[in-house]
Amino acid sequence: MTLLYLLDAGTMMLAPMIDIACFLRLLDQRPASRRAWAMLFGIWLIGVIDGITVESVPSYFIDLPFEIFELTLLVLTQIKGKKVKQAVSAALIVGILGLLEDIIVNIISCWSFAETLTASLWIDLGLLLTGFLLAWPLLPKIRKYISDVRYQTNCLFLLSYLYVSTIFAYVVGMQVKKMSVGLAILLGILAVQGIYAVLSFSLSIKNQTALLNEAEERHLQAQNRQLYESNQQLKSYAASLEQDEDRLRRFKHDYRNILSSLKLAAAQNDSQQLLEKLNEYSRENFDEHALAKFQDVNHIHDDLLKSIVITKLSKIYDQGIPYRFSCQKDIDHLPLVSEMEKMDLVRVIGISFDNAIEASSGLKDARIEAMFYQENGDFEFVIKNKTDNIPSPRIFEPGYTSKDRHAGLGLSNALEIVNKYAGQMIVDIDTTGNDFTFSLMVLKEGQK
Repeated sequence: MTLLYLLDAGTMMLAPMIDIACFLRLLDQRPASRRAWAMLFGIWLIGVIDGITVESVPSYFIDLPFEIFELTLLVLTQIKGKKVKQAVSAALIVGILGLLEDIIVNIISCWSFAETLTASLWIDLGLLLTGFLLAWPLLPKIRKYISDVRYQTNCLFLLSYLYVSTIFAYVVGMQVKKMSVGLAILLGILAVQGIYAVLSFSLSIKNQTALLNEAEERHLQAQNRQLYESNQQLKSYAASLEQDEDRLRRFKHDYRNILSSLKLAAAQNDSQQLLEKLNEYSRENFDEHALAKFQDVNHIHDDLLKSIVITKLSKIYDQGIPYRFSCQKDIDHLPLVSEMEKMDLVRVIGISFDNAIEASSGLKDARIEAMFYQENGDFEFVIKNKTDNIPSPRIFEPGYTSKDRHAGLGLSNALEIVNKYAGQMIVDIDTTGNDFTFSLMVLKEGQK
């Protein structure tokens, strides 16, 4: 009799402990405070009371509410954290394992060799420990899916479905005391249904992972292309600086000879010959457009801003559009706090450059002028381009464009970004004559 009591008490105390241990392993957590230990002890105590109650009054009407209450408390221990969905999934897994163990114990108890109380208790304890030892190493693999934000929702739906199906099987299985063909078929159908759901989910995860990997690969390829283009533009910028340095070095080398020529021409009073020599030297050694390609870019000390300017000036230069860029004062610190805000500013500047380039393409008297200016922490950007028609007031509407084969989303996107920083970013549009001028002012924090 003592052995029976020990087996019974051991099973009742061990079952809720295993539930809690599996739940924490699925969350990869350990209780970090006395309060957490106290809550888990309370949950364990409820599990023990559940076991005693069911032992006294065997009925799934009592066992199921206790089971659901215990799982709910486990989830509530994580309600203040960021793992609520993961906690719900973990609780459902623990609930499914517990119900399956009860179903198997009840089915085995229907056999003749398990009709004695001692055999039934040994079977119950043996299945509890066997299920625990089999499930324990698999739980980290399951945790990978229920913790991944890409799969969390799908996992939650699948586990909810499996839990409800397991409850149905539990209700059916606990009502019979003798195995029959009909019961075996019903439980077999439920088992096959559960296996099919798991396999379908696994296949869905596999396909989703493949699609995500493909999308990530395309994104990386696009990033690599962008990095390559940026690298080429930076190389062009560096080459331009090197050419300017070479020209300056040659100019210094020739400077003494020029002075000698000036003295000789002055002595001979041959000013016309002097002017011709100077013009010839200038034509051979100075390319006005090439020298001005990245003029004043060295005054921009923000990498993001410098990168977009180099990119757009390279594009303008390559298309042969006359332009002038001015940034006479150093741009050290933009009046924006986060990198996201800086990215938004760079996007607006990039859109305005693209709009000016598109408007200038094919225009006979095309010219683009852009300017950066900073004073007292405020940042100002102005870009002006020639246009062959007066821009419509609808230029900021999504989809509107005066250009053929163009989506017309640029300026509307720019305005949408600016509206996020109402009071700090201010846009002004001027359409005087055949000029289109886009002005952007970014105010320092505290001046909104």
